Amino acid sequence: MFIRNPRSANMLRKIYCLFRAEPEEISGFADFEKEVRERQIQLEVLEAPVLAESATWRDTLKEMQNAGDSILITDIEFPNDFLNMGECNSNYGATICKIRDIMPISGLLSEDNGKSLSYKYVFESFEGMTLDYFVMVYSRFHGLPLEILETERLRVREMSLEDIERLYEIYADPSITEYMEGLYPDKKDELEFSKSYIENMYGFYGYGLWMVIEKSSGRIIGRAGLSNREVDGEVYLELGYVIAKECQGRGYATEACGAILEYAKNELGATQVIALMKPENEASIRTAKRLGFREVCEVTLGEDDRYLEFCKEL
Repeated sequence: MFIRNPRSANMLRKIYCLFRAEPEEISGFADFEKEVRERQIQLEVLEAPVLAESATWRDTLKEMQNAGDSILITDIEFPNDFLNMGECNSNYGATICKIRDIMPISGLLSEDNGKSLSYKYVFESFEGMTLDYFVMVYSRFHGLPLEILETERLRVREMSLEDIERLYEIYADPSITEYMEGLYPDKKDELEFSKSYIENMYGFYGYGLWMVIEKSSGRIIGRAGLSNREVDGEVYLELGYVIAKECQGRGYATEACGAILEYAKNELGATQVIALMKPENEASIRTAKRLGFREVCEVTLGEDDRYLEFCKEL
């Protein structure tokens, strides 16, 4: 059984809010404020007139930038040349810094901004919003992996580029790539692929292949998760996993994947998940059946790549 991890462990300490309207007039904000304070994160609501006081606002932005542990939630679109802080530590090393370069921002869409903001992450209402969403925005900006879930013996989290070396150790055993693709021969290519995967797969879909970590040792023992797979013109949610050779036979695959299936149902709202197995991959087929998958049919992917398709209704 999976335990959902509150996503507050990635160093987010403070939330700044800057709105045109008074906070009490914003639907759902009171409940959000309560959750933030219960999770012991600071919340500072700035007054819109501060924008007219350039010196005060610049000092506030410098405070945000220097702290490095905050996020700004706003319904105001800042002009590209709004901030000129001289030599600043932006992601791009620019002399003239855009506010979106120096800190993570989430935009609140409203009638006043025409329901349009250029920030990467925007939302329409505080109704139903939780702190976890803003922790995600913060983590994406700083490249921090999100914790997904845990079980009795395992933790499951997003991949980071620092995990690549360990993955090469796991995939070095020939048995691992007997029934699945390996990593790029050149680590530079794998790093570039992983960087794009983290930004686009995790960032857009909110799921993907995650790292599986043994709690007792703190060591990465494999990865497991959910991918989008097209079969006969239809896109399905596919379960996949790999466990290091030295850690196989301990029930880790069943434990991790069982928790991920619960996560898919309860957190993602999925109603069906498939698994594709090579007919010769008897161990993985046994795991799929233990998890409640039933064999549906045989499919061919690519020119002549045969798989058995298994399906589980959630």
